[in-house]
Order: sequence, then C-alpha cells, then structure tokens
Amino acid sequence: MKTLILTLIIFSSSLSFAATHTYKVETGDVGTIEITAKDKPTAFKQAALECYDRRVAQYEAHRGSVDEDRALQFIESCANLSY
Repeated sequence: MKTLILTLIIFSSSLSFAATHTYKVETGDVGTIEITAKDKPTAFKQAALECYDRRVAQYEAHRGSVDEDRALQFIESCANLSY
C-alpha cells in the first residue's frame, strides 16, 4: 500500500513539471486572447503583449499612428487584465 501511494505521489509530481497553463481573457474591443505557456506568469505576460499589439494594430488601422499618451493608456489597460 505504501508503495502504491509513493508511486502515485511521484507520478503526479512529475506530471506537474510538464504541465502548461492556458490563460484566456475576453477583452471586448480586441477579442478573446488565449495563450498557453509553461506557467501562469508567462502566459499572463504573453497575453498582455498580445493585447497591446492588437490594440495598437486596431488603432493604427482606423486612426493612424499611436502617440505616446495613447500607447501608455494601452499599456496600462493590457497590464491590468484579470489575473
């Protein structure tokens, strides 16, 4: 019985090292962002970068180049996605 429990513990801990995390957020204006990465902080960071890139692309497509103040607003809104 002890061997079985020990084997299950080792097996489950080895699975956690290979696990990936998926971060999904609905931003509304730039759509759903879904990122899979090796851990939660990395997935969140990649989602924030994707959010920023989408906002800039959308803004430039409709209004032209992004000024510094607008870029800072985009950074702030994408950095404050729900974690």
